[in-house]
Amino acid sequence: MKSLLTVVALMALAGPALAQTAPTPAPAPPAAPQPPLQVQRLATNVNVVIGDGGNILVLNGPEGVLLVDAELPQGAPRVMAAVAAIDPTPLRFVIDTHWHVDHTGGNRYLTGQGAVIIGHDAVRKRRMENQTLRVYNATVPAARYPESLPILTFDNTMTLHLNGQTVRAFHVPGAHTDGDVLVHFVEADVIHMGDVYFAGMYPFIDTGSGGRVQGMIAAVDRVIAMSDEDTKILPAHGPVGTRADLIAYRDMLVRVMNTVQAGINAGQTLEQIQASRPAAAWTLAGEADPFIAVVHDSLTLPAS
Repeated sequence: MKSLLTVVALMALAGPALAQTAPTPAPAPPAAPQPPLQVQRLATNVNVVIGDGGNILVLNGPEGVLLVDAELPQGAPRVMAAVAAIDPTPLRFVIDTHWHVDHTGGNRYLTGQGAVIIGHDAVRKRRMENQTLRVYNATVPAARYPESLPILTFDNTMTLHLNGQTVRAFHVPGAHTDGDVLVHFVEADVIHMGDVYFAGMYPFIDTGSGGRVQGMIAAVDRVIAMSDEDTKILPAHGPVGTRADLIAYRDMLVRVMNTVQAGINAGQTLEQIQASRPAAAWTLAGEADPFIAVVHDSLTLPAS
């Protein structure tokens, strides 16, 4: 698995722009059919579809289908095929957990399937403007189509009552980005945490979009406080977790943050701090140095 999965989002967004100046390639042979996406049941009418760009939570029932996150642009049709196999009821709503294209890239396609796109105010604002991913020194172009944007936005909290579930989406400020929302399916006791929680891999914090490690920790603490041993906690990337898994993740964030802060206090450069391997105690997928860099950014950049 690639470290910092947002690089997938960057390539997906940059691809069309790059294609405008690249020579026309020769026709490719027909691709082999892709296998269906894996589906995991979490509750009676709550499932997770494990997409190419992350985990999509599905609430189905006679009142219509709700998705949490929209997948990469090219993956959205496969997601809808998996959803139709769960329940052919029409799609009604999609909640974006934040602006990155592995979570919003399928919005345009899903709008065409009848969805109302919902997100935090900052998601719409950021997708309307070019964005910079600091860790890659790269620019992500603004969305080219209005259908890619949430048309229903909110500031702090929003609640939907659908198919016997109370669905509460709430903003956690300055975490993975400045527009993260976590989504709690109350009766099912399932919480989708988006990219605030990376399971089994080094997390990415988009400091260029207002994310900070301090906000990640505060958001995780909020979910720990509202969950118990039976709560199913869904990361955007990685397997379904438990409250105990989330506590271990929180402890890793705190210990790495404190170690990086100690290096800053001692006058060390980022490269010196990285060389000391602050995350060496954890065996995680991906590369540690970009994670240490965004933690360092979080502690040295002005508050956004």
